[in-house]
Amino acid sequence: MPERWIRYDLTPINTTTSGTSLVSRTNVRVCERVLTIITQCLTIVNIVVTLSDTIGAAIKSLSDAGSCGKSSGSLDGVSWVYYATGRNCDTTAEVKTIQGAIKQHLITTDGNSLCSTECLDLTHSGTWSGFLLIPVVAESVVDEVILS
Repeated sequence: MPERWIRYDLTPINTTTSGTSLVSRTNVRVCERVLTIITQCLTIVNIVVTLSDTIGAAIKSLSDAGSCGKSSGSLDGVSWVYYATGRNCDTTAEVKTIQGAIKQHLITTDGNSLCSTECLDLTHSGTWSGFLLIPVVAESVVDEVILS
C-alpha cells in the first residue's frame, strides 16, 4: 500500500449561474506514492516551472500521438520516466492542465525540493492514466521500478 495518496482539484468551481449548456472541463488528478527516501534533498525551486512545463508538454505530445510507450527525459539533473495506459493512451486534458497539476505537486507537496522517488498517477475523466516517476536514484533502478 502507498504511504500517502494525494488528489488535487486545481480549478475553482464556478458558482455563478450561466445560460450555457457546456460542461466544465475536469481537472487532472494526482495520486502520489513515495518509493524511496534519501538523506539529502534536491532543491528544484529555480527550475520547477520549466520542469513542469517540459514534462507536461511531453505527456500531452505522447497523448496526442496515442503513444502507450515508455518515455523519459531530464532537465538540470532531474530525470523522469512516464508511461500511459488506457484505450488509446490519450487524454482530453489540455497541456496547461497537466502542467499545472505537476507544478502544483512540486511546489505545494514537495516544497520545491525532491527528497524521495515519487510515482504520480495522473488521471482525467475517461480511461487515461499517466504514470510519472520522478526518481532521486540511478536510472537503472528507475527502469527496475517501472518494469516491476
